[in-house]
Amino acid sequence: MTGNRGLRPPRGSRHPLATVLATAVFLLSACDPYGFGARRLESEAELRRRFEAQRPALEEILRLAREDSHLVRIAPGFTRLEGDWSWPREDVGLTPERWDRYRALFERAGVADGIDVQESGDVFFYVSGVGLGISGASRGFVYCATPPSPVMQSIDGFRGDGIVYAALAPRWFLFHWNEI
Repeated sequence: MTGNRGLRPPRGSRHPLATVLATAVFLLSACDPYGFGARRLESEAELRRRFEAQRPALEEILRLAREDSHLVRIAPGFTRLEGDWSWPREDVGLTPERWDRYRALFERAGVADGIDVQESGDVFFYVSGVGLGISGASRGFVYCATPPSPVMQSIDGFRGDGIVYAALAPRWFLFHWNEI
């Protein structure tokens, strides 16, 4: 008779390794409020350095976006037209060459998640984000047609729900946007 003959794992745990792995994933994700494996938000200091170094590319993106006023969102992998947010769709609103121009500028400027053009004329440049579409946080730059509110001394440390701004240059601001 062998030593483990007749011993069976308890019902429902026939694969102990799977149970251990599932427990580890659960514990790791519980420690990360924005989702397991999410990217980190860039610090305000990093964003300020990036703005100074990449301002010409950011201003070129802004110029292009004003010309492409029929688009309300342009990202490396999708677009949204003013009246059509469906995706995928045949008409992306840009020529392949124009979209490649945006992608090259996004990469140069470190605008990982593209831009969002508001009806007000404000343009959000999404540099870093964590979380899911239903909750999370984003940081980046915003060009504002009129001064935004609230403008804080710093966006670092903001933990509330909503959006705050910090001044960069005339009409240019940093933003931190939380959706809790």
